[in-house]
Amino acid sequence: MDRVISVALGRPFALQDDDIEIEPFDDVDDGQTDVIAARGRDRLEPSLMAIPRHILDLRRIASKISSQVYGNPATIRANSPHRDEILHSLHKELIDWRRNMPFPLPDVHPRVPHLSSNWYDFNYYIYLAMLYRPSPLFPTLDQVMVKKLANAASMSIHQAYAMHRQKRFAYNWLNLLSLFTSTISLIYASTVQPQALSVYLQESQVTDDLEIVLQLFDKLNGKFSGAKNIQCIIDRVLRRYKEMCNVTNDS
Repeated sequence: MDRVISVALGRPFALQDDDIEIEPFDDVDDGQTDVIAARGRDRLEPSLMAIPRHILDLRRIASKISSQVYGNPATIRANSPHRDEILHSLHKELIDWRRNMPFPLPDVHPRVPHLSSNWYDFNYYIYLAMLYRPSPLFPTLDQVMVKKLANAASMSIHQAYAMHRQKRFAYNWLNLLSLFTSTISLIYASTVQPQALSVYLQESQVTDDLEIVLQLFDKLNGKFSGAKNIQCIIDRVLRRYKEMCNVTNDS
């Protein structure tokens, strides 16, 4: 089960439900052989198995996003007349997933990412950004969607930084990709705002968010050679944004 979950999270939008032959399982811990008795136990605390089951639920949502939002052209054409309903339904599934997270989380190890509520927030906002970024289903975004994308990207960065400060953030290639995706989404959302970019940058916290990203990439540089190149690009964007803000202040 751990291996299935790891693979599923490692390629969340490349896997479909048919790719993994697995049936829903009971959230019963090892040693609790009597499933009926376990279901009737005191439910004030979730079992440890409730966590991988909840992660599996997230993978199933990812499968829906992959097929309904980023699927093959024939599927997208079929979905287009109902695309607003599809987006709303998937957004609601993500909200329900976040609201129904196992709680309270077991205090087994202080550095395990998915034993922190920040990890669930991080994934919620990452997947939300995947919903609202430009896609085959929505090649062009309206301003409401742009605002949701900007907020999701910013919040995912802040949740990653919170886990970093707790020493819970895993510096692996998956989180490297997630941070890069959030950063690109944040920059994109800032460039398609209706007001002048310099005005938007002063009214928002985009530059502060990019500063946080650079701190996280300092750690990623030690594990991935390509992270340095990404960090340099982000640094150039940040410096340009700051120059634009300074010009506006001086005028």
